[in-house]
Amino acid sequence: MTNDVAPAIETMSSKDHTVAVVILNWNGGEEILDCLQSVFESVYKAIEVVVVDNGSEDGSTEAIGRFPQVHFIRNQRNLGFARGSNQGMEWALARGIRYALLLNGDARMDPEMIRELLAAVVRKEDGVVACPRMYLGGGKRGANRIWFVYGTVKLWAGVFGNPAFNLPDSPQWDESREMEFASGCCMLIPERIMRSVGLFDEAFFAYCEDVDWSIRIRKAGFRLQYVPTARLWHGSNGESSRKHTTMYRYLLTRNNLWTVRKHGAWFEVLSCLCILPVRSLYRIVRMIAGSEWGTIAAELRGIKDGLLVRTSSQ
Repeated sequence: MTNDVAPAIETMSSKDHTVAVVILNWNGGEEILDCLQSVFESVYKAIEVVVVDNGSEDGSTEAIGRFPQVHFIRNQRNLGFARGSNQGMEWALARGIRYALLLNGDARMDPEMIRELLAAVVRKEDGVVACPRMYLGGGKRGANRIWFVYGTVKLWAGVFGNPAFNLPDSPQWDESREMEFASGCCMLIPERIMRSVGLFDEAFFAYCEDVDWSIRIRKAGFRLQYVPTARLWHGSNGESSRKHTTMYRYLLTRNNLWTVRKHGAWFEVLSCLCILPVRSLYRIVRMIAGSEWGTIAAELRGIKDGLLVRTSSQ
């Protein structure tokens, strides 16, 4: 361990410092099994693992039975990332578990990751959400290109950035820092923050719900902390193809606008609306070039709903 809180982690009461590892599964195939294997290889053993299944039809729910220690919540249909994650966090809160670790089912943890994240949170007296250094690599350890280190928020432009994406790992990522938004791929959240701020806005369904939540957490006076000594490998093999699906384009466009409307000052909303036609036209031209007619319709529908429909908390 690299900080002075680390030795204390070893002597913490399991009851007071149990971590609920919340994993959402939707047709996760073999990746969810690799993810679970990495969780149970963790050096930090005071964990409870809950898998929330969103109506999987690929046999992965049955395969998870290889891990009898996993608690299981099964939904009959896909309720979305936001609702499924909330179900896992609600499960933890109902049992008095003090920390929840959201973890994507296509990721693999380093054995030290939970301990490093917990040390960072304890050092800040449960006033931060902690996130690891996340690598690209199809969930395989050993990859050395960055998937996510910290997120940036520019409400005036409607841009939520990932500046380190696909850059090589280097000492420039070795310094802990606060961030403007944390990735829902992996974050350790103390009970104190969950109860104070609430959970994901379920109207988002998927995409940008982590940005919205991050902004709410910061507005409530808490912080988001990047912990470089905690490491994770994120499976991103489906990333490029996902960007061409109509559902992805609709949700990302709508939720981007929802986030700006919820949190932006009037001049930031106005600025974003001025930029929006140029950005959307650029995307539509690319879609036309690729004959992605359904995706064009999804973009336009996302703009309409993003501007006219209100989320549950607006």
